[in-house]
Amino acid sequence: MDTTKIEKLLKNCDLRELYSIEAILTDLIEKAKQNAAKQEETKGKQLRAEDRFDTNLMGTLIRVTDIKPGERKEFSINIQDLSRSGMRFKVDTNFIPSRIVEILFGAPGGKIKKTFMEVVRMRKHTNQDGAWLEVGCRSVSDEAVRRVRLQEERIVRMRNKLHKKSGVLVLVVGPETEEIAKLINRINIEGYQAKRVDSPLIAIETAKKLKAHLVVYYQGKMLCRDKELLKVATSGPSSLATLAIVDNEEQQFDLFRAGIDECLHIHHGDDLLFFAMERALIGHTIRQNETLTGQVLVVSNDNTKINLVFYQFEDRGYICQVERDMEKALEIDISQYDLVLSDYDEIAVDNFRILREKFKKTPLIALCDDMSYGTQAMADGANNYLCIPPTKENMHMILESCITKAVVA
Repeated sequence: MDTTKIEKLLKNCDLRELYSIEAILTDLIEKAKQNAAKQEETKGKQLRAEDRFDTNLMGTLIRVTDIKPGERKEFSINIQDLSRSGMRFKVDTNFIPSRIVEILFGAPGGKIKKTFMEVVRMRKHTNQDGAWLEVGCRSVSDEAVRRVRLQEERIVRMRNKLHKKSGVLVLVVGPETEEIAKLINRINIEGYQAKRVDSPLIAIETAKKLKAHLVVYYQGKMLCRDKELLKVATSGPSSLATLAIVDNEEQQFDLFRAGIDECLHIHHGDDLLFFAMERALIGHTIRQNETLTGQVLVVSNDNTKINLVFYQFEDRGYICQVERDMEKALEIDISQYDLVLSDYDEIAVDNFRILREKFKKTPLIALCDDMSYGTQAMADGANNYLCIPPTKENMHMILESCITKAVVA
């Protein structure tokens, strides 16, 4: 704007006129500031309403679940891309996430937001400024988050189960050397049962025959070099956990992406070996979804039983659905449930047998009025029985038997 003409006009004004002009200009400037603030707020709202926008905001990422119960670590992250359905951010290479992460970040308009997301991919980058991880996440439902919270409590019980180390068979894959002999001796002294095998193929075959729980690949670098060998190493039974000993971070990321449950740097073998073994064992169980996830189906037309069982499970954080009609219960898609409880007495015994035959792979608990019916229900295929009214001790025993059955067969 050319202000020359305005300056000439102002020179011809007296002091009183200049004061009036000053008041007018002050008012106009104030209104202009208010309009600019409104436009900025409108722009921010539009930005937040869009499906996707780029930002360089800083936030804090908190690990909601870890293989070690109760562990919560904070990382400073740089958010590269954010949308309603997902997020992409940079974080340091020490970050090894659980499946669900909690993210606190600043949103446009100055608001602080907290959300839960699922980690779906990681990629390592390196340049002259150093190394970092690029992590991709997607949104998850509140139900998924709730299940993860429950899982934290179950991990504690799983770790307690692993304290009975004599029942855990560990296969160490590698040549017959002094180093491997010392490793096997350490594992045996700790209380596990360990034996050496020559190759991944023999390890997988031996694991199937002996029902081993963990395979330790002493030379992780060999798996990275030979892709076919790596496929064999990750082709074991669903109950078999895997641990690889590696020389560097590149090998670690390659093996994680290929499906190896846990990696241990060779320089940390003396200090972190047994911690890594437990992470592999428990982590594999979690990733294979062998534990309950909090969905319970109660099949009963007895209001007393329904109320007593319903409140016990709800207090523990489980979601219960009640079905009073046996025919409708048999039509339910049982894949979404992790535990079924059903009446078992003189009247309902036939229905119970039908339910057992229909839902073969789902744990089935008999609801009984006394212990005599419970032993009969076990003979008819029940995984366990619960006498009414259920005590806290009996409820804990039932859940323990169902939750940790897959940790150590």
